[in-house]
Formats: sequence, structure tokens, C-alpha cells
Amino acid sequence: MTDHKESPFERIETLATGVTLNVEEGPDAGSEFVLDGLVVSGGRGAGQDVRLSDPQVSEAHFELRIGDGGLVLHDLGSRNGTWVGRARLRGPVELHEGASFFVGGSRVRVASVEHGQVAVAREDTLHQMYGVSVAMRRLFALARRIAPAPIEVLIEGETGTGKEGIARILHELSGRPGPLVPLNCAAVPRELAEATLFGHAKGAFTGAMGEAEGVFAAADGGTLFLDEVGELPLDLQPKLLRVLDQQEVTRVGEHTARAVNVRVISATHRELGRLVSQGEFREDLFHRLASLRVEVPPLRERKEDIVGLARLFLAAHAHEAGHRLRLRPDAEAALLALDWPGNVRQLKAVVRRTAYLVDGEEISADALRRFGSEWSAGPASLEGPPEALLPLRDATEQFQRGYCRHLLEVTDGDLGAAADLAGYGRRGLRELLVRLELA
Repeated sequence: MTDHKESPFERIETLATGVTLNVEEGPDAGSEFVLDGLVVSGGRGAGQDVRLSDPQVSEAHFELRIGDGGLVLHDLGSRNGTWVGRARLRGPVELHEGASFFVGGSRVRVASVEHGQVAVAREDTLHQMYGVSVAMRRLFALARRIAPAPIEVLIEGETGTGKEGIARILHELSGRPGPLVPLNCAAVPRELAEATLFGHAKGAFTGAMGEAEGVFAAADGGTLFLDEVGELPLDLQPKLLRVLDQQEVTRVGEHTARAVNVRVISATHRELGRLVSQGEFREDLFHRLASLRVEVPPLRERKEDIVGLARLFLAAHAHEAGHRLRLRPDAEAALLALDWPGNVRQLKAVVRRTAYLVDGEEISADALRRFGSEWSAGPASLEGPPEALLPLRDATEQFQRGYCRHLLEVTDGDLGAAADLAGYGRRGLRELLVRLELA
């Protein structure tokens, strides 16, 4: 158990801090793993927390996430799957203490969940982020502690949860004098990725009419935030690892390295462990970027934050538009009834849209439903039922248009987030929006 001293910013609570796993069947039977941390990875590969010798186990096979609500098991795209009883995992599955799961020819049992003294923030806001829930206040306290550390941090979480907000907190509390430079790796064309990161000399490639510094040079003395780092081209990843190791960059078209002093914070909504298992992300780079891992919980797992967030968005609207509004109790209940797949970004879009369209001084549940489709049966109802049966092509286009409008509302126009939520490629979604005259 780790001893913590209370501070003006934190108080101490007893929370889950780790897990003990026993291997009960397979080549490693009898092995015990006592692990600290809230994310545990397992497989045959080097650097796995639970490293198994079972040849039927993939290099990166599974992850076990430990939260205040319990344990959640994820398969990482393994060859032979992760099994609970006779069921193969097709998505995350909650486990309890004493439960067993199968990977390859091995059976692993959750022997115990460890608890310890953990610091949680006293306040419910930290640098523009809000959370009264234990999960968020634990994250705030952790952010304060790791912000000054000169090591890389990987921020994980679903689209719209606020990963960039945590990155800004880490930079603002780091004491580093340089700027925070964000880069959305998913938005960088593959052929320009290296030059964007490291810079280029004049004439280094067609179209390089002058020299340019990359984002590493721009962030010198400060922090580089690599959002959606899982989208980096595989052939570029060894060069990024070399820069992290040597703290120097070589611009495209040059041979002389230049020293930089940059802390890298990265973020992803994807399971990087799964990408490692699939050969789409280098394991050595993953472990370097994930020197510290933090997860921003989805809104459905911290529903006690929903009403407070909505009130903050209404306060921002009052400052912006001079129109003060309050939520009626039935509106609060309506907000709490949803799972919010688009997370905080979706909630913000709903509140702002309703605030601009509603009459009067308060927002009711009826107003939320009138100005938003989140409470409807599904995307098919967004355009309303047709008065007559349409030809299939027209009906399909009507559905697509309504679905895409809803998708863009939920993600506040973020094309990458919209593609993720739809399970669609960015290029394909952009082409669809153009065809539907929505872009």
C-alpha cells in the first residue's frame, strides 16, 4: 500500500489500485502476477505485464482495465481469441473477483483486486475540465502528480471524452516554458507525415519551395501533443522512436541532426495493443509512448457529471449570447437517460443547439426532444417517415442524409470523430458527404 500525504488540492480515498492474476492451466500454470496500475496487458511479447510462454497466445493478446466500477476484459485482436466460459469475446466484458478467462491454452483467474490509498482532487474543475465523479477527480489528482515528470504520457479514451483537455492540463502544470503544439496524426497526408513531424529543407521533395520546421522544432522547450497517434504510418514509427530516444531531429532533405527538448504526450481512441498484435504499430514505440498511461472515462461511466457539464455549457452560452437559461428537472432526467456515444462533445452540441433555439428562460425535456434526435428511435427517424413508399435508391439517400446530419451534430462537425463513430473511413465519409451535398 502506497502512503500519500493529503494536500490542499487532494484528499485520500481507498480505491482499486491493481490486480493479482493466477495462471491455473497451460505452460505457465502456477505463475502469479501481482500488478499495480489500472491497465494490465498480457501476451507473449516483450513488455507485456502478464507475459506467457504459451505458443497459442498472441504477442499482445488481452487487456484488463481496472476501474471503480469493476474489471473490464478486452481482446486485442488475438489469433485464437479470449474466452470467458464457452463465449469468445466480441467486445469488452465485465469480470468479477474470482472469475476466470482463457487465452490460447491457458486459463487465468482474477485472484484479487488490490486496493490502496489513492489521491483524488478536492475540486471538481481543473483548467477548463469538469468532473465531480470519483473517476474524474482521481484523474485530476493524477494529472497534477505526473505533469512535471519529463516522460511520455499516453492518454486513452473514446472520441469526445476530452483527451486534448488532459493534454493541456499536463502541459500547463508541467512548468515547461515552451508552447503546447498539437498535431492530429489522422489529418496529416501520409506522404507529408515525415516532413510535418521533422521539417524539410528547400527542394527536399516536389512542392517544397522553401524550408520549414516541423512540429518537433515548433514545440522545442515545450510539449508536442500527438492526437490519434495510432494513425502514424508504420514506416515512420522507427524515426519517431529515434527522436524520442535521442532528442534530436533531422529534417527531410538534410543529414545534420538538430537537438530539441520536447516532451511528447500522445492520445488515441484505438486500442494500441490491438494494433501491435495486428502488426500495425511497433511494440517498442508503444511502450515508449506509454511510459505513463491515463484513461479518460466515457460519459456513460460517470453520469454524475452530466448535469454539471450541461450547466457549464449553459453558462458559456449566457456569456456568449447574453441569454441565461436553466435546466428543468425533467430535462436533467432526459439527459441522464442517454448513454452519450459521442461523450462530452455530443452533450455540448445538444445543449448549445437547444440553448440557441429554445424560447423562454428554461429548457424542458420536450425542448431537448424537439430540437434533437438523440431521444428518437434511431437514425432512420431523423428525416421523418416518408409520406409514400419511395424507390429504394431515394429511400437509401434519405436515410443517409439524415444519418450523416445526425452524425455531424453529435461530433460537432469533427470529420475524424464522425468516421470513428460510424465505423467508416475518413475518405469514404468525406466523399459521401460531398455526394449528399452536406460538405
